Amino acid sequence: MVNHMKTTVNIPDTLFRRAKAFCAERAITLTELIQQALSESIEGSKPGKGAFRLADGSFKGELGLQPSIEPSDWTTIRELTYEGRGT
Repeated sequence: MVNHMKTTVNIPDTLFRRAKAFCAERAITLTELIQQALSESIEGSKPGKGAFRLADGSFKGELGLQPSIEPSDWTTIRELTYEGRGT
């Protein structure tokens, strides 16, 4: 019973050379690299595996700085951020 398929693929020369160098650096075969890349590509394209989305961390109320703070005053912003949190 054969559990693999042989095939031919066309790869641009520059990409082929980069792939061979990549494999040599990691002591793996080109076959292993192709199998790993295909598996990762297929797994990454499954439904429900969309791009990373950062959870919404916003809150109700007015957004932005307090009127008394200048946006470029990083010293004050930093002090207020860490106020009451250690030294």
